Amino acid sequence: METYTRQRKTGRVTLQRPVPAVADGETAYVVDASVRGVRLSHQGFFSQGTKHDVEFEWDGHLIRFVGEIRWTRAERESSRGVYQSGIEIANIRTDYQKALRGLIQHCVERALDEQKANVTFTQSDQSQLYTRHEFVHGVWRKMTTADGRQPHSGFTVPSTESRTQVEMLRAAYEVADASMRQVIRQLAQISIDENAGPSRRYKP
Repeated sequence: METYTRQRKTGRVTLQRPVPAVADGETAYVVDASVRGVRLSHQGFFSQGTKHDVEFEWDGHLIRFVGEIRWTRAERESSRGVYQSGIEIANIRTDYQKALRGLIQHCVERALDEQKANVTFTQSDQSQLYTRHEFVHGVWRKMTTADGRQPHSGFTVPSTESRTQVEMLRAAYEVADASMRQVIRQLAQISIDENAGPSRRYKP
């Protein structure tokens, strides 16, 4: 069947949830993608320049290709040999390429919808916006939301929280055990309640 040997440069999208994948029979997760390649989170080291068969499903469509490793690095918070690799597509069938483009288009449209929803908030509403930081398969996911609840993995803070404070919370969360991660979420909830003013109080 027809294959793509040259690909048009396009933007890379970050998946809201990592998608389970298989790379040469090993379990992996796709964390972002473009028509030129993907970034995988996986166990086991991949050498730069080697080629691997990668496949995963999205919305009921199989996506399979041969990819070349452009870079690999260990996840800093992992003590279990978890790596991330940038994989450039070397060979992909036309139908798989079409499914990959569908995934990318879906992510772009979702991001645009979220941006449009956020525009509806006026400047006076900014104190009611929050930033959710979810830690999934060793990857941080950031989302602006009107929901101040704490996620199962990660934390939610006011959108006005400083970048320095957020980075400190992320670094602490990455190395913390389960009980300490709960403390971090409680601290994040306190910052939300304080930001909301005296009408709301934190309840442990």
